[in-house]
Amino acid sequence: MFRPNGTYVSFRPVATADVSKGGIVLTDQPKRAQVVAIGPGKMLSNGLTKFVTVKPGEFIIMTSNAFIQELMVSGERVYYVDADFIAGTVDAEDVISTGAPEEKLVHDTSDDIQAFKVVTSN
Repeated sequence: MFRPNGTYVSFRPVATADVSKGGIVLTDQPKRAQVVAIGPGKMLSNGLTKFVTVKPGEFIIMTSNAFIQELMVSGERVYYVDADFIAGTVDAEDVISTGAPEEKLVHDTSDDIQAFKVVTSN
């Protein structure tokens, strides 16, 4: 399992519709995702710690200029971004889904680091 460092946030993209509920075609839609894991924060030059304010399981919207990074870990695609590119959070019912297979986050208690893993239901 990938555990982000610093203020990085690991996420899984949420498939969203290209048309709003009202029928408007959305061409430049914000990037939406569900947080999987967060870094512990980082020490600033003034001695204070900058913490990540989102939590695993929350749905986020990233800024349009978000520098999303991708890597493969144990054959699984992992996405992560610096928390500075997260514009905010939204409620689960506000995320428009395209009906992709249902996935949920399950708390991973294999060690003392707070982490979640994605489980797909059949």
